[in-house]
Formats: sequence, structure tokens, C-alpha cells
Amino acid sequence: MRSYFTYDEDVIAVQLVSADKEFTYTFPTNYGKWQPIFEKYGEKKLLQNVSHKENVFRLGESLVFKQVINDPSTLQPLGTVLMYADPEFLGDLIPKAKTESTFAVHNRAKETLYSNHTLPDITPEDAENGYRRGSGYIQTTEEQASGVFGQVIIPESQIGGIPVLQWTLFGVGVGLVLISIAINFFISKRYSNRIQVIINGMDQMEKGELRAKLPVDEREDELTLISQSFNKMGDSLNDYIKQVYTLEIEEQKAQLKALQGQVEPHFLYNSLEAIRMHARLEGAKVTSNMIYHLSTLLRYTADNIEMVTLADEVGYVRQYLQFMELRYQQEVPFFLEVEEPLLEHPFLKFTLQPLVENFFKYARHEEKRTSLTFSAKRVGDVLKVRMRDDGLGITDDKMREIQSDLVGEKGEQGRIGLVNIHRRIQLYFGEQYGLAITSIEGQGTEVTLRVPYTSQGRKNYVENAFSR
Repeated sequence: MRSYFTYDEDVIAVQLVSADKEFTYTFPTNYGKWQPIFEKYGEKKLLQNVSHKENVFRLGESLVFKQVINDPSTLQPLGTVLMYADPEFLGDLIPKAKTESTFAVHNRAKETLYSNHTLPDITPEDAENGYRRGSGYIQTTEEQASGVFGQVIIPESQIGGIPVLQWTLFGVGVGLVLISIAINFFISKRYSNRIQVIINGMDQMEKGELRAKLPVDEREDELTLISQSFNKMGDSLNDYIKQVYTLEIEEQKAQLKALQGQVEPHFLYNSLEAIRMHARLEGAKVTSNMIYHLSTLLRYTADNIEMVTLADEVGYVRQYLQFMELRYQQEVPFFLEVEEPLLEHPFLKFTLQPLVENFFKYARHEEKRTSLTFSAKRVGDVLKVRMRDDGLGITDDKMREIQSDLVGEKGEQGRIGLVNIHRRIQLYFGEQYGLAITSIEGQGTEVTLRVPYTSQGRKNYVENAFSR
């Protein structure tokens, strides 16, 4: 704008106004003529006058050209460009030989934008007839797209110069049109170049060059926001691809490891079964039963299924309990308080066995029998699974440590099983679920697992759980 308007002495100032009138920018090229305008009207009053004026209007001693700029895609107005000019440049276009003629420019609102002489009162009838007695001949041009038209009153003594004046008026009209086109071209060209840069960046992204970056303009407009969002999108895609690539590698490693490990369990099961049969033949019944329970536990453990039924998990706990009874040579009564339909409810694998293991480590009485009670109950949309014993219980200090571990990121040695169960449930079903523990020293301990209740069936439930 500086390079275009600085050397035009007839231009007083160029002003940009946003559509909501919250942003204005003024580039004065002639401070001497602009200062009186600004002091007289002020910025606020100036904008108020502009919003109600025609495309070309008179403001004090200056001539103002107004051009609304629209968004090329939505056609919504973005703002307005105003050019303040000295109207005397129109007078320079009048040939000196025709100075006796009256040359005037009007806008659509019949406002006189420029006149080299005082205009006489002209009636519509005079304008239609093209003659006013005492003044001379009247020539009115057609209204231009910008809303301006010219009017010339030629004295009878100058009638011979009418063609020259017509061409002069035509030239002024063309000049006004060219100025308007130049302003539009300047603004459109700038936006067109920036849009082309964005398109080129998208083409690079489409070809797989995810590191392509768009230059971010200092102007805080829509195109700048698009460039910033494009750059952020490229960074996010790079990060996402790295994560997916890493996960695929880890998954392939896990699959290979799983395939390699499939041979070992079968060998172990067959070996345990052979040992059990020999123990049976030799009359070592207890040893044979322990091997049988251990083999059953290992088969359940080797299964890679994440979700099982509640009945499957309870069966695994029974096998583990019987194995531990043989090991400690002490019977542990086990009570099951679950309605039949709930036994088919989907349940996260390996969540009950660590509770029984903790029972044998910390809660079991060595001198007397200690019982375990397992129960499950639906409460609204939650399935509450409880494991309680009448064992030694937990001291208040230990309970505070356990509660702190459940809230924190990891547990101390000996409580890792409880923290692991709590975290797994939360990872699968959400932070609102998990494990809670209560205990009274000398009376027993109760552990409650909260998981979402579903009636959609095992298959759908497992799919939903993995999609969370």
C-alpha cells in the first residue's frame, strides 16, 4: 500500500475497517490534509458516517471512495477499504478552454461530490430536456456501478466544445472505475498468494511429506489460523505414526514370543500328568492331587483370554484353594453366595486369585479353621463382587498404607497384587470402578471389586471393554 499510494499526491489517506468495526487501520499519505479531518470527526464518528454512506461520498473537503471486501468462499463481508482523496484532482481533468462550463460529480444520494462552479437549481424537467434557460445545455451521464454520475452544464457560448467535455467526463468515469479495480486487485492478489501457499503445503502433505510446514503470517486472520492448524496437524500425524509404528513392532514381538511359548506349556502339562500317574501308582494320593490341581491352574493361566465368566474365575479360585489346602494341610471352608445368572456375567481374569493368595499369607489362623466367603450382587449398573474372611484382620497403620497405595501409582512389596487388580479394573472400565478394602483387626477382612454390570452377553461386552 505504501509503494502504491505514497507517490499519489491526490490521495490523502487509505483506511481499512473490519466488518464489526472493532479493527481499523489508517495509512495517511498526506498528514497535512488528513489531520483536520481526523480532528474534526474523530475515529468513532468517522466510522459511524462511513457505515451509512454511499460507495463514493463527500466528507468535509475530501472525496471518499468506499469498497466493501467480501470473503470469496462465503461471500460474507470481511470489512471495508476507504480511500480519501482531494477532489481538486477532478478539476485538473477539465480543459482550460472549458473552464466556463460547470462540471459536477454526484453520487446515488444526489450528493454533490465535486463542482468547479456553483450549481444552479436544475429541475428534473430541465435535466430531461437537456437545457436550462439562462444556463445552457445540460448533459448527464449514466450512473456507474460505483453509484456516481457526472453532470455538465455548458454555456451556449461553449457549445462547440461539447464533444471534448463528454470525453473528459468519460475519462473521469473510467479513472474512477480503474481506481476501484486497482484496490480490489491489490487486496485479492495478496489473499490469492497466501491461499496458493496453503494449497502447495496440502499437496506436499498428500504426497507423504508430513514434515511440510506453512509460513505463519503476522496478521491474525483466518488464513493465519489455517496455517497454524495445518502445522499442528502435521506434528500430530508424525507423532501418531511413530506411536502406531512402535506398537506394531511390539505387537509382532509379542506374537512371536507367544508362538515360541506355545510349545513349552504342552510339554509341561504332559510331564506333570506323567508324574501324577506315577505318584498315583506309588500310592502318594496327596502328591497326585497336588499335581492335578497345579496342572489345572497352569492350564487356566496359560490361556491368553483377558475376559472370562464369573463362574470360570470362581472355578479357578476353587482349584487354587484346594491346592493350598493340600500344601498347608488345613481345610479352609469356602462359601459361595451368588445367584445362578450372575455366574455367567463377564469378568476380568486373574482378579480373585491374588485375594486368596493374600488370605493365605496374612489372614489365615494356623491354630483354627478360617473360612472364606465369596458373594456377588448387582447394585444398579454396578456388579459388586466381595471376598471376605474371618481371619486375623489388618491393623489401622497397615490399612492406611494400603489405602495410600491404591490412590498412588504403585504399591509396596506384598501389596502389589491389590494395586494391580485395582489398576487393571480402572484401565478396562474407567476410574469410577476398582477395588476397596475394609478390615477390623482380629475379626477379618473384606475386599470389594466394583465393575460395570451388563446384560449384552459376553462377546459384546468384551468388545466394548476393549474399545474403551
